[in-house]
Amino acid sequence: MRRKIGRALGVAALLVVSIGGGALARGQFFKATAPPKASADRLACDQLVQSFGAYPLANLGDAFEGLPLTGCNRVQTPVKYDQRGGIREPAMDFINFFYGTCVPPPSGEGCTLPVQVTVDPPCGPSLEIEEGAVKIRGADVNLKFDGSVRIETPGYKVSIFIGRLPDKPDKTQRRDKALRAVASLRGANQLAARLSPSVALDGRTVDSGTYCK
Repeated sequence: MRRKIGRALGVAALLVVSIGGGALARGQFFKATAPPKASADRLACDQLVQSFGAYPLANLGDAFEGLPLTGCNRVQTPVKYDQRGGIREPAMDFINFFYGTCVPPPSGEGCTLPVQVTVDPPCGPSLEIEEGAVKIRGADVNLKFDGSVRIETPGYKVSIFIGRLPDKPDKTQRRDKALRAVASLRGANQLAARLSPSVALDGRTVDSGTYCK
């Protein structure tokens, strides 16, 4: 039985993990993200991906439904212990890809980027199935309560989040768009070079890298 692990990312992009309860809430991360400086952030993203060999990366290519890839980042947090020496938060490592831009409100609360793809190493924690699953490209795509979707294979794990756009789509519309994004998933680094929209979402199409060894 999979361990229930919840996540919530705050304004400073810090990860908070609660083992045994809660739901994945990485949507909070891009709600608090300032609009990317397109050229500089995209260049930094390309450099990160080209040299990344820790684990396979998948994204939606240079653009998805008119939204360009505007940047990406790697989030790493150390293991944290409670007062009795038990693990309170495991060490985490994942990469976020951002599509599109947004304009923060005058209140300074941040804004929601239209699409975010988050990639975890294959040995990272698994998440519970919340609202069932659908089959796309030969893989089970887990449906999350917040409208996001999650794919877990032996070679990589990917979550796709759809932000609230100006027309305020409901959860069903956001989920439909996330499922369309699943159909567009492809390899982003050399370890996942064989992964393309025309092949199955199979963990055997990628190389392992160094992270999980």
